[in-house]
Amino acid sequence: MITILYILSLLASGLMLVLVIKQFDYKVSAIYALIYLMITVCDFGYLHLLHAKTLEGALFANSITYIGGCFIPFLMLLCVCRICHFRQKNWMVVIEIICCVCAFLLAATSGKNKLNYLEVWLDTSGKYTRLMKEYAPLHSFYSTGMVIFAVLTYAVIAWTYRRKREVSYITALGLAAICSVDILAYFAESLLKAPVKLMPFAYLITEIGLFCLVSRIKKYDISAVVSDYYSKSQEYGFALIDSKLHYMGSNEVAEKWAPCLSELHVDREIKEGESVFIKNVKRIIESGKQDEFFLPYEDRIIKHSVKFFYNRKGTARIGYYVEMVDDTERQDHLKMVEEYNEKLEREVKKKTRSLVKMQNDIILSMADTVEDRDSNTGGHIRRTSECVRIFAEGLQKDPVYAKKGEAFFECVIKAAPLHDFGKIAVDDAILRKPGKFTPEEYEIMKTHPEKGAQIVAKILHSSDDKQFRKIAENVAHYHHEKWDGTGYPKGLSGEDIPLEARIMALADVFDALVSKRCYKEKYSFDKAFSIIEESLGKHFDAELGKIFIKQKAELEAYYESVQQSECEE
Repeated sequence: MITILYILSLLASGLMLVLVIKQFDYKVSAIYALIYLMITVCDFGYLHLLHAKTLEGALFANSITYIGGCFIPFLMLLCVCRICHFRQKNWMVVIEIICCVCAFLLAATSGKNKLNYLEVWLDTSGKYTRLMKEYAPLHSFYSTGMVIFAVLTYAVIAWTYRRKREVSYITALGLAAICSVDILAYFAESLLKAPVKLMPFAYLITEIGLFCLVSRIKKYDISAVVSDYYSKSQEYGFALIDSKLHYMGSNEVAEKWAPCLSELHVDREIKEGESVFIKNVKRIIESGKQDEFFLPYEDRIIKHSVKFFYNRKGTARIGYYVEMVDDTERQDHLKMVEEYNEKLEREVKKKTRSLVKMQNDIILSMADTVEDRDSNTGGHIRRTSECVRIFAEGLQKDPVYAKKGEAFFECVIKAAPLHDFGKIAVDDAILRKPGKFTPEEYEIMKTHPEKGAQIVAKILHSSDDKQFRKIAENVAHYHHEKWDGTGYPKGLSGEDIPLEARIMALADVFDALVSKRCYKEKYSFDKAFSIIEESLGKHFDAELGKIFIKQKAELEAYYESVQQSECEE
């Protein structure tokens, strides 16, 4: 049974050696390969020692086992130093090698001198051969060397655990556990003096543990990870984070552009803290999407792209990587283009305002020209336009009408001067008549809304503002329609009358009520508002009328200022 276990241990060691060379390919460190090779040789020595028939054969097999006993602790120390990024002084390494060689020479010359063993003999009384030894004082050199290598190894691991944030604490603890297996097995073997050697099995555990640990460490090798994606000829910064938001490592460029990375410890969860970089990264990761953000570094602009990180087969997402590139030139170009576009937009807006002002001035001038023909309505156009503006401001404060949008009310205010444009088509004899109209004259006068809509449509047919064009036509066409359907020219009722026309109707009638005409004196504000209130639901939209009446103070203040201005003139 023991033989089978030894054979299996030897085969397993050989297989592990092949796997190490195959998996790590040419990038494998010679140290790892030597450790696996020596363990395989040692296992062969232990198997041979178990079945040795002569003392010479047993001593030869014992010498082979000492290859591992003398050199594996040294190689494990080198391995730990490499994983932990700890650099030994060259003279220290030379002394360690000399000690290993001396220990091996002592073991290899056993039986030829009494330096290592005082006496050696073969015990074949049991099922398996046992090499019996009486140790010489110099044998303690070997044991002392084992202890020293163990102390040095643990010292490097402890230093790494406390000082080296770029080395995973899991890696440090794993190394400590792996080293403990061999040391415990060696001293247990010495104390128990068991017939079966424990070291082959301890070595196997060491191989498996080291294989798993080195495989895990590869995930934290940033240069190896990103080399599959990007050329090393350019300056890139990279930081890796696993799916549990544990920091996996970063390169020097990343730590230069994001100094907060130098404070993170591998395998520890990322805490948000005060870092803008960390806050942005966590925000994107928590959103479950890939995204990017920009942060300044000195006089540069760094682009940070947070992307998914998959295993080598691309079958499973194992975390995220943050790619950092200097995006200053592109950002400067975009800024230049943006500034140019803003300047161009300002120029266009300036030209547009100029054109709109010109258009409004022309419209207002034409409206004044039309009004000058009507001796009954002096100043009516300008007053009703201001009245509509005050009314529109009140409507925009109402949650129902505010939904129409600011652009709608701007169009209504701008269209107000056009509401009586159709009067230009009415004969002067009727339009300038100082008294009331006859029924026949009134019928002719009632044609001005429809004619006004036609004129407005012709004037604005080339305008790009389709909303204003439609509102202006409706204001001119339907401002004499009544809520109950008794108005003209179409006899529309209720909400069939466009909203802009209903707004204009209130302003138009209110100005007529509070202004002097050739056929009537002006009414007081109270009287005018009383008439409008009585006409709600008949002449006017009741809901609109209530809001209009709420503007009483502003409307009175405006008309009083107009009257005062007229008196001063």
